[in-house]
Amino acid sequence: MASHRSHTADRRGAVVQESAKIGINRRARRAAVALLALCALLVPTLAAAPTVADTTFSQTFRVFQQGNLQGNTHGGGSLWACFDTGEGLGRIVRYSMTGAVLKRSPELPLGHCAEIAYREADNTIYAVDYVPGGTTAHVRVVDMSLSVPAVVQTFDVAQYGLGQMVAIDNVRDQMLLKTGVAPYRFVFFALSGSKAETTITPLRELTYKPRLGRPQGLEVVGDEFLFLSSYAGGGATAYNRIHTFSLQGAYKGYRTIPIARESEGLALDRSAGRLYFGLHSPKAIYEASPAVLPAA
Repeated sequence: MASHRSHTADRRGAVVQESAKIGINRRARRAAVALLALCALLVPTLAAAPTVADTTFSQTFRVFQQGNLQGNTHGGGSLWACFDTGEGLGRIVRYSMTGAVLKRSPELPLGHCAEIAYREADNTIYAVDYVPGGTTAHVRVVDMSLSVPAVVQTFDVAQYGLGQMVAIDNVRDQMLLKTGVAPYRFVFFALSGSKAETTITPLRELTYKPRLGRPQGLEVVGDEFLFLSSYAGGGATAYNRIHTFSLQGAYKGYRTIPIARESEGLALDRSAGRLYFGLHSPKAIYEASPAVLPAA
């Protein structure tokens, strides 16, 4: 009897141990499944995060024009840049995509020309003339097709804030104006007419409160707009960022340009899907690839 009870106890002990092992294995499997599910959620998010690795930056060409490089834009198969030459004047230069000078405007009343934009509907250049510390703000329409390029239309935009940045949405034929420091004001305008007969009609205004560095460029890309800014460190520019917003004003993220030189202007080549920006010291035009922020 003792031997029988001993064998029975051994069998019961083995069953308990086996049950415990099964329980442990089941819990381990459940934990593994949960971990895999968590990884499946995290991996796309991490892959879409706006990190330095998402974007590469390369120099397109050096710029040797005299003056302070400011806004730039793309249109008509060319890159265009505006140079602040002082005393409220600026000059627009047309470049080939490899940096050859194709045309220069005379000095025009373009102020600081912090940003310029190309309107495809009439092949004109829009420039903001606000000078930091000033009390007036205009958008100047420049006809570069004239034998002597000239300002053919002027819009007083001071009532919307001291305009610092301008962009043209060539899909919708609208103008986007960025004003203010914090909160930022982004104002959309419908465009009608052409060149000297162009008129603007305000459509809507978006605001964004957090400061995003020193404003440097603005561009519309599909259903988003991009805002370029620089950040100081140690008394000089430490890095730059390209911020992405939806056209409804939702902030979507940024890409850091890890180059310690002040950036200037954004230019979109829509047909090629290429995005360009300027840099100082030395003056040059760079390309950011890809042109848009990877989708989250």
